Amino acid sequence: DVNPLALDRLSSRWNSYMEHTAANSTTKVTVTTLCADLAQQATIPKDTAAILSLHACGAATDMAIRLATSNNVPFVISPCCIGKITTQRVTTLPPRARVHVRGIYYGHDDDEIISESASFQRSGAPKDITYPRSDWLLQNLSPSSTSSDDTIDELAEIIKDKFSLLAKIADMGLGPQSSTEQIEHQRVAKMVIEMDRLMGVAETNVYEVRLMKLKHHDGYGKTELLLGAPIHSKAADIIRDLPVVM
Repeated sequence: DVNPLALDRLSSRWNSYMEHTAANSTTKVTVTTLCADLAQQATIPKDTAAILSLHACGAATDMAIRLATSNNVPFVISPCCIGKITTQRVTTLPPRARVHVRGIYYGHDDDEIISESASFQRSGAPKDITYPRSDWLLQNLSPSSTSSDDTIDELAEIIKDKFSLLAKIADMGLGPQSSTEQIEHQRVAKMVIEMDRLMGVAETNVYEVRLMKLKHHDGYGKTELLLGAPIHSKAADIIRDLPVVM
């Protein structure tokens, strides 16, 4: 996270949890936090067992998945809002041209002031993450018939518009509609988006993936849980045997 206060709170809660469970456990699990921008993070500590991300809003989910897969470790991710993945990140200033003060980078002269803790920066997609994430959804969003006059850019724009609509429905539903219809539309659209993410990983043929649901969170609309692990790992064997609950 780019917010050190959130990471301090996580460390405090984890340490408290471990103290309460120490009497019934012989294994000590360490959680390491890192105050950094996921878009700029490419490496992880060598002893990292997995990437865990809770309520990763927008493209933060995709950046967490990329960090895990590029380092060949499992991931457990609870995504959050979807719509912000259609927001493009603002390009920040070079490190030598900015001064960091409480999460805000102040540039020189007339340079734009950019806060890394701003929602559009934390959750927006960097240029190297594009949507859809998988060939599976790309094919399903592509027009069933095209004209010889259609350009590649025009077809790409059609797919982009369809994906943006899908992302909006996942967050807000498709109105006007009853509350029951809205919840169902959101649920289906959200599931398609999360499957797109996992299919993008599965299509590499080196990861076992599974889409599951958090228990005891019926009053909360964002209950998807994304699991993935290198295909020949013990974690992959566990994932492969899990029941499908979606």
